[in-house]
Amino acid sequence: MSRLRWLLTAAVAVALVAAGGASSLVSQVPTLLSPPAGATFAAGTRIAFQIRGDVYSTERYLWLHVSRSPAIVETCGVIDDDVELEPFARTADPAVFEARPAFFDFPGFWMNTPGTYYWQVHQIEFAGGADGCLESEVRSFQIVPKAAPAPTPKPAPSPTPKPKAPLPLAKARLQGTFDVKTRVRAATGIDTDAGSIDTGTWGFKPFAKSGPSDVRLTFAYRGASFDRHRLTVRLQRNGASYTGKGTATFLECSLKDVAGPVTFSLRVTKGAWIGGAWRAKRITGTYVHSTRSTTSGIYRCPAAKLKVSLTGSLES
Repeated sequence: MSRLRWLLTAAVAVALVAAGGASSLVSQVPTLLSPPAGATFAAGTRIAFQIRGDVYSTERYLWLHVSRSPAIVETCGVIDDDVELEPFARTADPAVFEARPAFFDFPGFWMNTPGTYYWQVHQIEFAGGADGCLESEVRSFQIVPKAAPAPTPKPAPSPTPKPKAPLPLAKARLQGTFDVKTRVRAATGIDTDAGSIDTGTWGFKPFAKSGPSDVRLTFAYRGASFDRHRLTVRLQRNGASYTGKGTATFLECSLKDVAGPVTFSLRVTKGAWIGGAWRAKRITGTYVHSTRSTTSGIYRCPAAKLKVSLTGSLES
């Protein structure tokens, strides 16, 4: 046999051996395990894919293809990987492989986007069939909108507490700041007209820690002619009525304050439950103020008397 013929014969023998070896390495087509065909997942669920392969073949590469279309786009008979392309890894069972694509929680990510999807396993097998690869069947699954959370039940409205029955006015606690309007009823020896009106802020501070009691009255007029005239006096309680005496400087003689006695008589006319306490809400009454004849420089002012009625409401 010539050398050339011997070389050709050897090459054919090698080719036959290689072909025989290749036929022993051909792997079976991967079997899809999960998810099953037509499976449904809520948006936001991380999806894992499992398959069964050939445990004896060592020259293989298993790849997951996920697409929005079942159309074949490659010569091997493989669908597109426009949604996901992920390798499989062997599990504790040597014949089972799993692919777990990473989950990214943002709008637009495919595991967050409802729709129909298709998946397939593409096995690159160097000793495989005529096209050099093996492909599984194509399965579909769906991602559906996440179910809206059940509405949180609204707590039952608290029953409206039954209003407390009013108590006698004599039990009303006179406390707090009142807006008071005064009206001159009579005036002698003083430069003012009957019927003139003024306003002031009156404060009542009880001497007892709770319930009705004697009070300390403090007030000041806001009118221009009374800005400097303030008074503090103790009022004694008798049921719903309060009386007291003090010394006031409400009048002037040529810019000189003139002191004189003042007598108060007040009565609670309306009560209300405020902060769990039965309180005076409105008052009415009078006060009388008088002065003796007074000299200021070259001026002499006659004795004067002022009678004033009043109404007041508790500030809110």
